[in-house]
Amino acid sequence: LGKTLRLFGGRTPYEGRVEVYHNGVWGTICDDGWTAKDTAFVCEALGLSPQNASAVSGSPYGVATGPIHLDDVSCVGNESRIDQCRHNGWGNHNCGHSEDVSVNCSAHFSLFIFFRVDMFHSSFFNRMTLSQKSVSEITTRLAGGKTPYEGRVEVYHNGEWGSVCNDDWDGNDAAVICRSLGFPWQGAQSLRWAFFGQGLGPIYLDDVSCNGREKDIQHCANNGIGRHNCDHKQDVSVRCLPFWSITTRLVGGQTPYEGRVEVSNNGIWGTVCDDGWDDKDAAVVCRSLGYPTQNAASSCCAHYGQGSGPIHLDIVSCNGTETDIGQCPNLGWGIHNCGHHEDASVSCSP
Repeated sequence: LGKTLRLFGGRTPYEGRVEVYHNGVWGTICDDGWTAKDTAFVCEALGLSPQNASAVSGSPYGVATGPIHLDDVSCVGNESRIDQCRHNGWGNHNCGHSEDVSVNCSAHFSLFIFFRVDMFHSSFFNRMTLSQKSVSEITTRLAGGKTPYEGRVEVYHNGEWGSVCNDDWDGNDAAVICRSLGFPWQGAQSLRWAFFGQGLGPIYLDDVSCNGREKDIQHCANNGIGRHNCDHKQDVSVRCLPFWSITTRLVGGQTPYEGRVEVSNNGIWGTVCDDGWDDKDAAVVCRSLGYPTQNAASSCCAHYGQGSGPIHLDIVSCNGTETDIGQCPNLGWGIHNCGHHEDASVSCSP
């Protein structure tokens, strides 16, 4: 899972507290040793211009509450990710949140607008510069989620962030949002009724209708900017599937082809809850282990005994064609309502 970078707390997409996503948690960067080269790296990594960019300390965009991930960062300028810059190591610092670094970048990138929305996101450090077709400026983000891959859909227009109404919103619309943000879109989940909380700004879009094949939401039909009959209780959200490659093993079986499903996260083995677990999920596990998938069978209720580690995954929902369980929709690492008596198991054909 790639590291992710964002600016948080600013009134525009061009400013904010610098935050990085690591081990499932957003965290800040201490300003010790921070230089103009570091500021330029952040702006360029986010697709913004480093010209006249500046760094700010002293929590001008609010005091963070999460961990401080990095300290003494020193970038040369040829790095592709911020963790490739010299630093003290993840979590090693002597700072408080009053020393969190923030930056102001120049809004020197053009946006492709057709009275709809376009994309802006910091995922995987892959950035895009879009051709200009209108003087209007609208960008897209996901807000309120626990990970970068989920949240309330918001668009930036005329200097303000606003939400999207869930009238006619479905999986095709969610897929287009995820694709435009650079996230995997197969299995994208459409979440209605302010699933990640209600927005505070205007409601910009309503009756969005995508066929799922559009490159971005600007090509989907909608009522036009600001035309709606909704309130914020109807704010729409999406959950995109992150790129995961999960190490899997079977434990407790009498043969190598059967057992309790365990997956490794940050070097710790844990189990999978059996909520929604079926033979399609079993087939994906078998395939990822190099075993035949024909007649792959799922088992619930700790059929091969209860695990003792954490429960890593819940509500796994594979279509059966995935090569790795990490490609299947799920609630995210560590999010579950299960006990080990619900550990999932599989049996693969030898």
